[in-house]
Amino acid sequence: SLSNMVAKNQISSTGAKSILSSLLNGKTDPLALAKELDILQVSDESELRKIVETVIKGNPQAVKDIKSGQDKVYGFLVGQVMKHSRGKANPGLAQELIKNVING
Repeated sequence: SLSNMVAKNQISSTGAKSILSSLLNGKTDPLALAKELDILQVSDESELRKIVETVIKGNPQAVKDIKSGQDKVYGFLVGQVMKHSRGKANPGLAQELIKNVING
């Protein structure tokens, strides 16, 4: 059940470690633990797209840097998405959406 949650990007590997620790201490439901610990990742594309668009609008210089070939700036924008989502965004999906929004 826990490995399926990681495979489906419902939780991060770090979140899985927290849940595994609790499972080893007698807890039995990984999904309930993830909800209790508030570590379920946001993988809903429409919800995440709103955050991405907000971050892009708030960081015009980063967008200019990316368009001038500075690909490392994607990491900065993903970090901003993670900050806005309080660490719940799926980072891979966030980066993909950032690329799609910036490159049209």
